[in-house]
Amino acid sequence: MAEYISNKKRHLESTGYENGFAQITFTTEGEENLKTLIDMSIGIETEVELSKVRGVDTRFGILSRMPSLDADRGAKLSMPNLTPKAEGKIRFRKDKLSSGFPFDVKVYISPFNDMVPDELKKMRIEGEFFDLKLYPYTGAATYSFSFGEGIRLELRKFRDAIQLLNLLSSSGNKVAAELVTDELPKLEFSVGCKDQEFDFSDQLKALNSAARLLSEFDITELVDISFDEVTKYQTQICQLEGIFTSSPGLFRIEFGVEGGDYDSQKETICIFLITSPVGSHILGVILSVIGSVESIDSGRFRLIPKDIVVEQKIVSEKDGIISNEDLIAAIESIEHKYNSEYSVVTFFDKKC
Repeated sequence: MAEYISNKKRHLESTGYENGFAQITFTTEGEENLKTLIDMSIGIETEVELSKVRGVDTRFGILSRMPSLDADRGAKLSMPNLTPKAEGKIRFRKDKLSSGFPFDVKVYISPFNDMVPDELKKMRIEGEFFDLKLYPYTGAATYSFSFGEGIRLELRKFRDAIQLLNLLSSSGNKVAAELVTDELPKLEFSVGCKDQEFDFSDQLKALNSAARLLSEFDITELVDISFDEVTKYQTQICQLEGIFTSSPGLFRIEFGVEGGDYDSQKETICIFLITSPVGSHILGVILSVIGSVESIDSGRFRLIPKDIVVEQKIVSEKDGIISNEDLIAAIESIEHKYNSEYSVVTFFDKKC
């Protein structure tokens, strides 16, 4: 009986309303309102002014004789639960032979395209950091980029984004684009470029260094980063990456010692802890620089490096905690390894 009642209730709730429960017609006035209507239907605008709206209840496809809604002025139309027509990938290429830059996107196509003149038909391709609007029948396209507050991208994807923006802002040619989704036919088009006064070379250099650090530290998990973080820490990121590629001769180390237990006649090991924020992670190394020393003045020396050794790689999520005790233990282990043959100078305050 319970199953019968449930089925009966479900049947009554749907009977006659399979194709909706009302028919609504509305009118907009002027081309600007028409453009706003199109933009609202693809998520660019939030609402559009209507000059007239009429709603009639319907069941079994039969319209009621009296309208349930009838207004000549003051109505607005919005589509708050807008969903994309399709999801897929867009790939931007400098030319057809290059690998290009792929990004995940959502595609919005206005349901009103069939009702407006061809020059107003419009679609929108939305990415994590860009918005692309296309007019299929005029060939026009506009795009905008945003790396503002709250936008974080996977590090290598961020690097591709900066490379794409550099390409679009510095090339006088057109950038080829290819949109691929499961729901729509493949779409190929081009995006025009204009010379702009944008220079992201420092950020791109830092992102390239950061990408190499992820490989050097064997990090396979997702590391995301913001534009502000790239800009703020670009020097530290590049310096940390440079440790793995620089020759010993590029290091310039001067130090002073107190007390009489330092033997400048022996080769010296200088031990450093070097860290840098890299997006959502903190990377670092415990580094030994080996060489002889020359006296600068009383109690001060200059190291003449001949070798560098990365003793320990350190990886932590930004919100994680690396205890000072663990760092001290690692550094003291390295000191102990070299104490018998070298004079050891540690550039790390064990009291902090």
